[in-house]
Amino acid sequence: MMIYVFDSRTLGSTLPIVNMQMIVIDIGAIPLEKWLAALMRSIGQIVFADNILAGGLLLVGIAIATLRGAFMAISGAFIGVIIPMLAGVNQGDIEAGLYGFNPVLTMIAVGWVFLESSGKTTLLAILAGILAVLFQLGLTNLLSPLGLPVLASPFILTLWTILFIVNKFRYWFPSEKMAEIN
Repeated sequence: MMIYVFDSRTLGSTLPIVNMQMIVIDIGAIPLEKWLAALMRSIGQIVFADNILAGGLLLVGIAIATLRGAFMAISGAFIGVIIPMLAGVNQGDIEAGLYGFNPVLTMIAVGWVFLESSGKTTLLAILAGILAVLFQLGLTNLLSPLGLPVLASPFILTLWTILFIVNKFRYWFPSEKMAEIN
């Protein structure tokens, strides 16, 4: 599968400047070990560790606590690799886990911590993970020219948005956990 995208991350003298150069990304040509490394680094970036082992150990720890949390973490990492790749983000940033930790945090929070386990909350967590990546793409384009980092702001914005929506539609997501939030 060939995907045509544009790279807008060219560094100028002091600030990044927009340079729309077309790049071709062949998703099928990326080796499996790079995929696994990007997934584990996405999880490791939660604790600021750009390390495959740290991500793997964190995933094992979450899995010991609950398999649902581990499923949310690995799903968020997968979303954090696929969506930026389709959007044409620098492959080095994706492999470093920089676009994966926000959806990992978001999916853990929405799908495990704040809402009861159900099919609806799983679907909502997946949508929230995608929204976190979209927020990160937008905030990166907005803040990078100013020299400001994005960090975990996409996670925070997404979580606030999702919890606000869930609070307004409580009858769709009945939960004892939501009662504790209110």
